[in-house]
Amino acid sequence: MSEFRVRPRSHASLQDWIAADKGYFEDEGLTNLDFVTHAFDASTLNGPDLPEQKSGAYDAAAADPSKSDEATNLNTFCHWAVNKAIGGGHGRMWAHAYSWTISGIYVPWDSPIEQPEQLAGVPVAVGKRSGSHFSTVLSMEKYMAVDDINVQFVGLPNIRLALALDGKLAAVNGLGAPCYVLEQNGFRKIIDNCFMQGFLLSGDVETEHAQAYFRALMRAQQDVDLNPEDYKEMVLEHSVPAEFQGAVKNVAALGIPTRIVFQDYTEQMYEATRRWMDGHDFFDDVDTAEEVTAYKDAMLG
Repeated sequence: MSEFRVRPRSHASLQDWIAADKGYFEDEGLTNLDFVTHAFDASTLNGPDLPEQKSGAYDAAAADPSKSDEATNLNTFCHWAVNKAIGGGHGRMWAHAYSWTISGIYVPWDSPIEQPEQLAGVPVAVGKRSGSHFSTVLSMEKYMAVDDINVQFVGLPNIRLALALDGKLAAVNGLGAPCYVLEQNGFRKIIDNCFMQGFLLSGDVETEHAQAYFRALMRAQQDVDLNPEDYKEMVLEHSVPAEFQGAVKNVAALGIPTRIVFQDYTEQMYEATRRWMDGHDFFDDVDTAEEVTAYKDAMLG
C-alpha cells in the first residue's frame, strides 16, 4: 500500500497508540502509517492578556489537511466542523464510524456558580469554531437565550487547561483528558456536553486504506472496552502533555477520554446538524460554500 498519513485524535489518541503498539496496523498492511504527534505550545500564554484565537477546527478542516506542512490524510475534528467542511466540498467523512468525546463546562472550586442558568453572561473559554464552541452553545441554549451565552475564544484544550489552572478563567470548556485534570484540581462541572467527532479524509484516499485503518482501530477499541484499567498509564502518557502530568494526582481516577463508535454517521445526522448550524452565526466571518454537497457525495465508505 502507498503511504497513508494519520493525525491521531488531538483530544484522545489512545486507540491509535494501542493499535500501533500491538501491531494491528501492521496486520492490516498499513506499514507506512505515520503519526503526527501534538505538542503543548505555551508561547501564546506570555503576557497579562488572554490569548485570542482567530481560527479553529473548521478552518483547519476546510484548509485541506493533506496539503499542510504536517500533511495527513485522516484527521478527527468535532462532527460540526467536519460536517461543514465536507458540505462545502473539503474532503469526505468516513461514513461508518465516529467518536464520542467527554466534554463539559467547568468552574473553579470557589466559584459561586452552581447551576447552568448562572452561566448567563459569564465568559466561557472555548476554541473558536471547534467542538468546545459548538457544544457549549448547544448545551447552554437549553437553559438561556442565545444572546446570554458569552463564549470567549482563547485556544485549544490544553491552552484552556493551563489558563484555568492558573486561575485566569471564570468558566472553561474542558475537552478530553483535560476534564480529568480539572476535576482532580477542584474544578466543578456545571454542564456535561459530550459530543461526536467525525473522521475527515483528505487528499487521495483509497477506500481500502480507510477500511484497513478502521479494522485496526476496532480491535484497539475492543481491547479498551475489555480492560480499560490496563490503559490508564497510556492515557496519562499520550493524552496529558508532560507539562500537566504533575497535576494528575490519581492515575486510577483517569477515564478513557474518547470512545470510537462503529456505527454510521447517517444522512439524518448530516442534515440535522447542518440545520442547527445554519440557525446560528458561527460562520458569519468566513467565506463558506453556498451549495451544500449531498450526503452521498460527502461520505466515503
